[in-house]
Amino acid sequence: MEKLKVIQVGTGGFGNAWLNALKNHPEGKIIALVDTNPEVLKQQAAASGIPAEHCYASLSEALKKEKADILVNVTPPQVHRKVCAEGFRAGLDVITEKPLADTMESARDIVDQAEKYNKKIMVSQNYRFSPWAWTIKKILSEKFADNIGYVTILFQKGPRFGGFREEMPYPLLIDMSIHHFDLIRFFTGSDPVEVYAKSYMPGWSWFKGDPSANVIFTFKNGTVCSYNGSWAAKGIETPWNGEWRLECGGGVLLSRDDKIFLSAGAENPPAEIIPEQYPLAGQQYTFHEMVRAIREKRQPQTNGADNLKSLGMVFAALESAKTNKPVKIQ
Repeated sequence: MEKLKVIQVGTGGFGNAWLNALKNHPEGKIIALVDTNPEVLKQQAAASGIPAEHCYASLSEALKKEKADILVNVTPPQVHRKVCAEGFRAGLDVITEKPLADTMESARDIVDQAEKYNKKIMVSQNYRFSPWAWTIKKILSEKFADNIGYVTILFQKGPRFGGFREEMPYPLLIDMSIHHFDLIRFFTGSDPVEVYAKSYMPGWSWFKGDPSANVIFTFKNGTVCSYNGSWAAKGIETPWNGEWRLECGGGVLLSRDDKIFLSAGAENPPAEIIPEQYPLAGQQYTFHEMVRAIREKRQPQTNGADNLKSLGMVFAALESAKTNKPVKIQ
């Protein structure tokens, strides 16, 4: 089957991960690159084998000259709305990096624009698309369906990104925690109704805004989730997935160092569950899912409308952190 053609906007940073993910992908190929930084654009084009005549400083120019099927948006959140809208108007379906947008208003407008032009918008919640996540979801569905009492998540990292992330007012909550919040929804199969959050800045932090937060969510099905996250850890870091403990009526599911353990009651020793491996994961599976959705004429997983619920968790947590009060989530 013919590969779908891709224009990628944004080639530095996370853009590099997408270039690697789509290199030799069985279902798609990048035909053009767009970046406002000419030096980065030149370097990435050379590394990816994209001819100079298919590299552009502006998306509008690329859309005029290139015939593509999918736009991959790897720009900063504050320009997602503009980039997605240009893609929709040109007749392209769009995969965008998370978060969907920098405000709920912009995020809703992106979803509305996709519907207006009858195009698909998928958010790259790639943490869902891994053997680790699929294994946890399978165990919960088969053994503990509708019986998850509470969830404890520990996430501790100390990355030095540089750039816009270190300038954000709430970098952890806005740029990272959505991965974990989206996973909570995925694992529990439920949506939150209330959040209470406290954000803070350790004295040694190299971020301008708060890189740490403690958050408590209450879900429609009664599950309570406690999230302790930081981007200012000084050592003994967790994996990017974080450490998870899911307490269920029939036992405990624990993820530590990305290893999964299942204990069916206090009287039974924990058993390690080895995830089944899959040919595609992460961004590669994200693209695969979008292609399948296009060809099967359905909405992809983590589509924009669904992702508004995960993004809503972020902005509700931000409101709670700013007001120091619990916030209802609709």
